[in-house]
Amino acid sequence: MTGEFQGKEWFSNIAVTPAEDQEQYNSDEGAWYRKVLLLFKFFRDSFKEPYELALVRWFDIITEEPELYGCPQLYYTKEYNTIPIGSINQEVHIVPRFGKVNRYLLNKYIF
Repeated sequence: MTGEFQGKEWFSNIAVTPAEDQEQYNSDEGAWYRKVLLLFKFFRDSFKEPYELALVRWFDIITEEPELYGCPQLYYTKEYNTIPIGSINQEVHIVPRFGKVNRYLLNKYIF
């Protein structure tokens, strides 16, 4: 594998399409956010195409104070799972809140 996926860094923050397992987390206008940790492919003789997955870690929205400076506030959950690469909508810009532990802002102003 190379250090890029579709011209972007591997360890990217992403927005994903809805799935049934995402109902336990808060969404931001129907989007859920994750950090990609690993990309991998499965090859089997019975499949014509390789099956591509991403290992991700979930972000969730802080419900007590959902926005700061017009940006959703996020935190890492303890959940990791795999998702099909096709469920990735776009790369997003998530900024750490300095001086805060496990607190991030979703920068909506650069998109």
